Parts: sequence; structure tokens; C-alpha cells
Amino acid sequence: MKAVFFFLLGLACLLSSTAMGQQAFKVLAVAGKSTCNTKVLGVGNTLSTTDNVAVAPKSYLSLIHRSGGTVQISTETKPLERSVINLEENLKKRRYLSYVISEGNHAESKHKYINVLAAIERRGEALPVLLPQHSQLYAPVFQVKWQEAMTDKGYVVEVMDFENRLLKSFTTQQTTLTLDVRTFVPANAETFSFIVKVKPQGKGQEAPKGAAITWVQGSERLRFESALQAFQPELTGTGNAYDLVSEALFFENYGFLIEALERYEALLQLDNIPDEDQAVYLTAYNMFLERNQIEARPSF
Repeated sequence: MKAVFFFLLGLACLLSSTAMGQQAFKVLAVAGKSTCNTKVLGVGNTLSTTDNVAVAPKSYLSLIHRSGGTVQISTETKPLERSVINLEENLKKRRYLSYVISEGNHAESKHKYINVLAAIERRGEALPVLLPQHSQLYAPVFQVKWQEAMTDKGYVVEVMDFENRLLKSFTTQQTTLTLDVRTFVPANAETFSFIVKVKPQGKGQEAPKGAAITWVQGSERLRFESALQAFQPELTGTGNAYDLVSEALFFENYGFLIEALERYEALLQLDNIPDEDQAVYLTAYNMFLERNQIEARPSF
């Protein structure tokens, strides 16, 4: 039986000391084990065109280039190791690159995508909210989304404090609602935590476990803003897919999962994106939801 390998003809790993001008890629998603110069790769690692990457058997690795194009590797029975010197040159010819190698055959270029997350179950109670179970919040305005329920009476969105006291209540017929923290946070509060719950209107309807959110203010916010400012030179400044992914990974690293989620959603809604790139973006988005236990998964 032929073993099929999806890979590019080069990958690179950039250590933190590598010059900024060499940075070209970031790791979008990883399953199994991939290494760069023996260092294990993880989501958000920066890649360059000067080193080597090894992908172990039964592993998956996808990258996003500064141009917004993507590459991916999926191995079955054999490991894969490649240099990266020609990666950018090959990627310039098309936004998405994948090569299929069958045992005993030459490499054959294919535009094909395998959803490596097809087996992930969509767990959750009725009306799971598209928010992390716990998250910090940077911007005061954010959107709550939830799965549609069997009701014609609409929904109630409740904002509670940690002592189960109601701070604000909203009703809507839609499955999205924009909240502004400043409408219910006590005056002069710095860091403030609250819970968001959504339930259908009507008797016998119970709200699932809410999302616990902390709006960061004060000295902690200032420290984060300093890090955010230092991070800006990493971006291309075009607002392309690479910038959205970089921002999403940055916010996730600091625990601002709502802002990270917003960047992933914006990534999936970019216009004029080839289907192959869109599929790689969607895999990275699903892995983000999975590792942060966000159970509601809307369609894009």
C-alpha cells in the first residue's frame, strides 16, 4: 500500500537571535512531532529560509508565509527532512504548495487538502457560546456568538459577577450580540472579572456554563501594551493573513483569547483567498478552538 506524503521542498526554523530580515514563516498548526535543528516546533514559532525541518511519521505541520501563502506537510509511515533554501522561490509561483510522494514514485505536485481534524467531535451542552471558558480581554467591545437553539422566542444574554449577581441582561432574536464592558463594569474599576451566559427564552431552558472573562486594566494593561508595541515590527503592515495569524498567536500567548479568536475569524473571512489556503487556515482555527476548549464552531 502506497504511503502518501504531503510536503514542501524546504522548511526553516528561526531562533530568537536570528535577524529580522530572515524571518519568512510562522507555524500555523502542528500535530505529532516536528523539529527544526532538533528543536521541537510549536504553534507560533518563527521560521526562516536557512535551516532544516524534520517531520516525524504520522505528523502534520502547516506554515504561513509573510505573503499570506501557506504550506503543509502530512506524513504517514515515514519521516521527512528537507532543507529550506528553495522554499520562498517555490512559494512565489503560487500561494499554496504541496507535493505528494508515493513510495517508489517521483514527487508529483498536487493541490489537495486532507482535513486532519475530521475526527474531532464537537462536544458541548445546549447553546455553547463561542468564547473560551476563561480569557482576559483587552478591547472593551467584543462579540458573543452561540449555536442556534430550537426556539422562536429569542435568547437572553446575562452578564454576572463572580458572586452570581446580575450586572446586565439583554434579549435578542439573533445568535450574536455585541457587548461593551464599559456599560456594566463598576466605575473606577481596574481589572474586573465577569461571566457571560446565553440561554433561550422560555420555561425549562437552562443556560450552560458561562464564559469567565477578565477585562485587564491598570499596571497589568500597561505592561501588555508595552509588549504589544514591541511586537508591531514583526508585522508586514498590510493587514494580510500573515499579520492576522501573527496577532492571533501574540494575543493567545498573553491569554487574550477573545482577541485571538477575532483574528482567526477575520482570517477565515478574507476575500479572494484560494481554497487550498483557506483549508489550511481552517485547520489552524480548529486547532486553536480545540486547545483552548472553545466548543461552539460556526460555519465559514
